[in-house]
Formats: sequence, structure tokens, C-alpha cells
Amino acid sequence: MNLQKLIKAITEESEDFKWGKPWRYKEESLVAILPLVRKTKAQRNYITLAEAEKVKIEDTGQINEVFVENKEDKPVFIRSGEIFRGKTQERSAVVSRIVMPGESARIQVVCIHQSKGIQTGAKFKSGGYTPYQMNSVFRASEPNLQSRAWQEVSHMAMSMAGEPNVSDSPIVDTGSLA
Repeated sequence: MNLQKLIKAITEESEDFKWGKPWRYKEESLVAILPLVRKTKAQRNYITLAEAEKVKIEDTGQINEVFVENKEDKPVFIRSGEIFRGKTQERSAVVSRIVMPGESARIQVVCIHQSKGIQTGAKFKSGGYTPYQMNSVFRASEPNLQSRAWQEVSHMAMSMAGEPNVSDSPIVDTGSLA
């Protein structure tokens, strides 16, 4: 569907598009959210990792990859930023990947839980997604990718804790810190 047809379908509430009920975060909020909903009976020809029940995910013993085996009847979509959670170091997928039925693959990841040890063969499950700010900075070919991941996790943890971040401070000349 081209852009003009899409805009027309949205404004006319056709092609299964409907406007939802507007809402505000709080009564005092100046901004309202106007949801756009598309209800369709179309079926996807894949499932997400979170929807999958017959996918084996294991720690390879390498910090930068996990093993995935798809035993589902449909392709499984693993999204960039998907978290692999288990008894071993949690990891996050660096790039999106589709694993076909019956296929095994090694997925490139970064560790996002530095304080846990690696346990080769430990099982993982889907554990949500890293915040967009984090996975948007990663590039599969980036040198020192794991170091960059730990820096970003640390930066986000400090930001969430409300602690000042020197690199974001307008008072400090960060060029002198390098």
C-alpha cells in the first residue's frame, strides 16, 4: 500500500483501520494519545520467539553467541534487542534473525548481565526486549561490541537510578575527560 492509500485508509477508517478511544496519562496531561488500531484476520507466516514453545536456546560458552534450534512448524523471528534470560549471563540479540523450522543457528549477542558467570549448555528463554536506546547503538561489525554494551547498560542503570551522568552534564567539559 503506498503512502497516499495508507493515509486515505486511516482517515476514512477503511482497510481494517479504526481510531481508538483517546486517553491521557493523567488528567492534567496536555497531550492526548489517539490510538490507531488495525484489526485484521490476516495470519502471519511466522511466530515470535516469545510465542514459540518448541525452540531450544542454549549458552554456547561464548559471550558473543547463543545456540538456537527451531522445532516449531513455522519460522521463528528473533528481534534485535530480544533478551535471552536464564541461569547463565543474560544476553541480547545484536541483529534480527529468522530461524526456519528444523534449522539450528548461532545468534550474535551481547552480554547484558555482567555479574553472572557463563554456564555452557545452560538453557535460555525469551525474556523481553532491551530498551530501544540500548540496541540502537549496536552494530554487528562494531569493534569492542561487548565493551560498548556494558558501557550502555551502566549508563542506563545510572540514569534509571537518578544518579547524575557526567557525560550528560552541561557543566562538565567531557572533552577533558577523554
